[in-house]
Amino acid sequence: MPEYAEWTGAIERVLHPLASALLVRDADLVRVRRLIEKRSLGTRLVIEAVPADAAAPRPARARDSLLHRVRVAEGPFQKWMQWRLSDSFDVSCVAGPDELDEVERGVTLGGQIKTSARRYEKNDRVAIDDRRHWILGSDNQAKIDHLLERRAAAQTELDRMRAELDEHLAAGQAAMARRLLLERVLKRTWAEFDAAAAEATIADREAELARLTARSRDLDEASRAVEDAERRKQSSNQEADDANAARALAMSALQASDSLIAQLTARLHGVEVADADIALLEARYRAVQRRIDTANIGDIGLKVANALHAAAKEADDARSRSMMTFARLASEFRGAWPAAAPNLTSDVDDRSGYRALLDGIRTRGLPLTRRTSADCCARSRAT
Repeated sequence: MPEYAEWTGAIERVLHPLASALLVRDADLVRVRRLIEKRSLGTRLVIEAVPADAAAPRPARARDSLLHRVRVAEGPFQKWMQWRLSDSFDVSCVAGPDELDEVERGVTLGGQIKTSARRYEKNDRVAIDDRRHWILGSDNQAKIDHLLERRAAAQTELDRMRAELDEHLAAGQAAMARRLLLERVLKRTWAEFDAAAAEATIADREAELARLTARSRDLDEASRAVEDAERRKQSSNQEADDANAARALAMSALQASDSLIAQLTARLHGVEVADADIALLEARYRAVQRRIDTANIGDIGLKVANALHAAAKEADDARSRSMMTFARLASEFRGAWPAAAPNLTSDVDDRSGYRALLDGIRTRGLPLTRRTSADCCARSRAT
């Protein structure tokens, strides 16, 4: 409840064993037990068996009971959940640890739980205000909003780190170019760098060249060709250095991609995904954006996850509405024709019995004074 928002973390700790359990009706319990027995789940699963008819909830006996600080959402398990809470979680909410002596069972605002007369527990492996691990509630929109805020902060930090990485890569490329240049320098002799001697040699060679080419047009053209070839050679050497540096950076990026692929493959070890599911996920991802890479797959995955969540929530809502409609129509039928369905209840688990009853009405008819029974059965079957 909003007025007890500050108690959310403590209530999460108390109700976590129930909130994390899978609710299974008695009619489905045998089939579910057999299904989970046949496979390794890779995680911890707790099942709570729910009877068709739940007992009435007990009145709260604890002082400042936790039962007054939670509200059970409407749904097919509402009555059983109210009874379950009253039976096992009638816990006092106390302000501090000293007040635990005054109650049989209690929980403090800081998350310390008294489970019996001489047993206390405080599980701080997860911070009490860490909303990422909260699971209570019929609607997880608040948790999604919180995770989106955290994602935005993480994206800002990622952008900053990417900019820093780009700077380091640029510095690495410059260092690689300098290294290649120095390697070339180390292969030269000092005579190639003696500027004074080189200038004198050049002057002598130019004078000699001028004397030799003064009267020779062919030698003059050959000299120009040599100069052009030297310039092309220098340009080619520079392009080769740039290509080598780019290749080194590409190899580094390839190694990083191979490492990422290996990590993701290891995380998927033992997980089997059907080809049909792979095709559906591929279609959903491509529907968001045709080109997918390491830079945008996170954003695309979040959009696909939100779409799947919305579809699942819509399906659950439709299922709940159908179950409520079935229960209402079945109650109307049983109220109007109690003798026609003495062994059937208003629970959706008895839908096969109503189908059989409807088939019998259509085949043999009933000694009824109204047509309402067949109509009601037909409406129940459609539901």
